[in-house]
Amino acid sequence: MYRTNKYNKPLTIIVGVNQHFETCVFGCAMIVDETEDTYCLFLRVFLDCMGNKKPKVVLIDNDERIGFAVNQLLSDCTHQLCAWHLGNNATKNIKIPEFNQGFYDLIYTYYTEEGFEEKWADL
Repeated sequence: MYRTNKYNKPLTIIVGVNQHFETCVFGCAMIVDETEDTYCLFLRVFLDCMGNKKPKVVLIDNDERIGFAVNQLLSDCTHQLCAWHLGNNATKNIKIPEFNQGFYDLIYTYYTEEGFEEKWADL
């Protein structure tokens, strides 16, 4: 669906979880380009609309320009890569089915820190 609108512009969406743990859209914009400045402007406007209330956790893809904007404007938030992108990158770059299966298990199953470390060492 990327750039499939009639203006051929990227759509940026901020999705979150409300107080009832329901997924909701907090903001979206069709942006002019995907530069650091544009993402910074987008986040500034978003924060202004939200009364400068920042999210606790930010999940993004591996785009350095988004990462730059998040580090500049949301530096006090926990910033992590999206699990889908991590898993997708693993399957593209690591051609060992057992590893990929174990990696997906680590991403999508809850473990204590000790349990995670054990599973990771086994992997």
